Amino acid sequence: MSSILDQTIGILKKRFVLYIAVAAFLFLGDVVFHYTAVAIKPPLFSTKTWGYFMFVIALFSGVGVPIFLRSSFQRNAAKTGIAKLDGYQRLQSLLMFSVFISCIASDIAYFFPVQTFYLYGAFFSCLYGIYSVIPYRKKIAAEMKFYKLI
Repeated sequence: MSSILDQTIGILKKRFVLYIAVAAFLFLGDVVFHYTAVAIKPPLFSTKTWGYFMFVIALFSGVGVPIFLRSSFQRNAAKTGIAKLDGYQRLQSLLMFSVFISCIASDIAYFFPVQTFYLYGAFFSCLYGIYSVIPYRKKIAAEMKFYKLI
């Protein structure tokens, strides 16, 4: 019982660290660009349009998609009466990838000089998404017990 939990937490922690490390590396690149005062203009559209676009993507992938994925997994588990371990691990991986997309969108919003409302909105939806997918033992154990996986 505990080995399944430890194995699942190990897999999820590796993926989480990988996604967060890539997002943090990209954010550090943005900080370097800002401190070197390189003039950056977004391609195709104005910064206002990029601000709207990145805000919507970050909000959608950091908040909306995780809610949808969790509720559809719950609905399928309730409908069939069975939740599978590989399905749960896949759900957690999809949640982390969705939050990673939110981090990339907020990173792009920081890279281009977008309006502060959209920048902060993208950033806070990214932080909410990261908080919701942190694979700590107590949360994963409670979810796995809820779905009767352990």
